[in-house]
Amino acid sequence: MRPVPAMSAEERRAMGMVRNGAEDYEITPPFLSYRPDGQADLYRNTVIGLAVKWLGFEPLTSLFASWSGSSRAGLFDGIAWLGIENYIYEKELPLRPHLAALRRECAAEFFAGRGGLSRQQMMAGGPLLQQQAARWESVLGREPRFVFAKEKRLKEALEPTGDLAPAQLLQALREIIAEYFHFSDFRLSGAHRPSEGRSLFLRKERSHRDSLLQRGDWEDAAGGQRMGRTAAARAREAADRAYIEACFGPPCLSARELARMEKVLCQDAHAFCRLWVCKSRPEHEHAEQKEALLFAREAAEQAGKNADFIRKERVMVQAGIRSLSARLAVMLENFAQELPETGVRGRLMGERAYRMPLLQDPAVFLKPAQDPRPDLSVDLLLDASASRTASQEMIAAQAYMLAESMMKCRIPVRVLCFRSLRGYTVLQILKEDKERSAAPILQYFAGGWNRDGLALKALEYLETLREDPSSRRLLLVLTDAHPSDSTEMPPEGRSPLKHSYEGAAATEDTAAAAADLRKKRIRIAAVFTGSHSHLEALKTIYGNHFVRIRHMEQLAQEAGTLLEQELIQWRG
Repeated sequence: MRPVPAMSAEERRAMGMVRNGAEDYEITPPFLSYRPDGQADLYRNTVIGLAVKWLGFEPLTSLFASWSGSSRAGLFDGIAWLGIENYIYEKELPLRPHLAALRRECAAEFFAGRGGLSRQQMMAGGPLLQQQAARWESVLGREPRFVFAKEKRLKEALEPTGDLAPAQLLQALREIIAEYFHFSDFRLSGAHRPSEGRSLFLRKERSHRDSLLQRGDWEDAAGGQRMGRTAAARAREAADRAYIEACFGPPCLSARELARMEKVLCQDAHAFCRLWVCKSRPEHEHAEQKEALLFAREAAEQAGKNADFIRKERVMVQAGIRSLSARLAVMLENFAQELPETGVRGRLMGERAYRMPLLQDPAVFLKPAQDPRPDLSVDLLLDASASRTASQEMIAAQAYMLAESMMKCRIPVRVLCFRSLRGYTVLQILKEDKERSAAPILQYFAGGWNRDGLALKALEYLETLREDPSSRRLLLVLTDAHPSDSTEMPPEGRSPLKHSYEGAAATEDTAAAAADLRKKRIRIAAVFTGSHSHLEALKTIYGNHFVRIRHMEQLAQEAGTLLEQELIQWRG
């Protein structure tokens, strides 16, 4: 069995275009561009590569990372690329005259599918669509039809000349985002920030606390107060625990077991952290904390959106479930074990023979099972941090389709999500492996940070508590491969300073936790829906055990291929 390919043919073509433009054949592009028909876009991918060439890989990726946690990150990305495109075109045109023709083709393709849009429809598409239309109409030599005074000023700002220094361009783009879109928090480069569309009531939280509804910088990690605690620190710990319990309900482990779990896992890089393991979201009608009530309302609203998405896409969802379950059924034939059943005929079981005369129970014989069950159990672990806010419906639908497909094949499947806030990494069990309905998965809701390494360690610990574990256990993680948490890591080595849980340090910690799972004979693989800038981290953590999903229609095929690879390696 060949390894699961990390990229499709078109992805490889797009990457080649970017590398040609960058004149660097080792880079992993931060972005790739495709035409509406799915083919790699030559002009835009060349511009991406040229942007790496002129601006530098690190400064370019840092620019986009500086707003990556915003709920409007996609909008800001598009606006920034319009400015970069004009700058790069002016820089390179004297060296690459053919760019002019490619640019006009790109402009014509933009309007090919939008020529019938009215002014009202174009304006309803938002500022990015308006600015794109204005740019490409100008390229085609036409007067932009969809810009008014403010939009015209933005259009002009997005036409930087090629004589700017790279650093001046990057600064100009940040100023455009700040001035025209009222965004100013560029401080946490590469870190996730909260969704900006959350309740205004919670904005005060940014100065001192993490919140599910408004994440922000935190003066000190809650867990870090456990050493030499003052009365104020103890009060803060109590308030944080009350907040977590108000939002997620009581833990499903006993106080003793939870304390033991923390003692074992909250060490080294996670010494400042706490753990919380709970069931599906509780009812909040009588919650005393106002913020817990606000969270409950938004979570309920999101659950409704998840269910609406499933209904709206029911044809695609059901087709995917049928396809994947049929493929799994074929694959699992060689991985099934016959679980003996008792009956009134077959081979006599001596240890049960007494039941016939004493209890008038004739079922003291052993017969082969008619419907062998697969010797396999699966956990689905969903990243529920705020960076997933824009993809909540898709993630819930993916988990729903995977769970339904496995349940049809009688594979026990448990679904959990995880997030971190106020020093707690919270594992929420959306569906137990013995539940027959996948509906609880639709309660998935994104908010908080994601401390992936501790989440994987916690899952490994929970596996030891299973009453009837399968001999083959598989963990599928639905992730963007970008671990990041506000609770810092303690000093290590000769450094007296704490350091952030993000970047290479967080990736290495998560990779070590994944390796520990493999040592315990738990196979771990990923369903990846993140950006190209996180591909290296993905490979560091999961090796080649992942598939990348761009569209829901890919899920059945790609997940089936991934599962087939894992099962074949087991058999080997």
